Amino acid sequence: MAKRGIVVKSKEEKRQIRRQKEKDRKRKKKRSRGEKNDDGFRELNSEKPTFNDVVHQPPTLCLPRGVSNTEARRPGAGKNLLLRDKLKLKGTKNKTIEKKKEPEMSLASKERLRVERERVIEEYRKLKSSKSHNKS
Repeated sequence: MAKRGIVVKSKEEKRQIRRQKEKDRKRKKKRSRGEKNDDGFRELNSEKPTFNDVVHQPPTLCLPRGVSNTEARRPGAGKNLLLRDKLKLKGTKNKTIEKKKEPEMSLASKERLRVERERVIEEYRKLKSSKSHNKS
């Protein structure tokens, strides 16, 4: 009971046609992308520089698709850094983290440390000299 001019297709035939159209679309897209990328490099590859060849400017290369110039220069400036929230300091405009100053030691504790350091150094020197005498 099919009307004239109307072709009835099965699900499998429709699926095959849809897949073929997708393949053609992808192939066409890939070809157009490939030509766009190849054009910039084709001219670079086609020229074979000779020895002592004079170059007036460096070659111009394009960035990959979807990457802006500032993103390529500053990789740490991305919005999706895991520790970005930790690095932000609340209430300050300066993003540098200042080290805490250690409290200054009293003169008595400095003197104790100096004496202890000298004692340890003397013991080390005695130990080394006794080892060198034992070897001889």
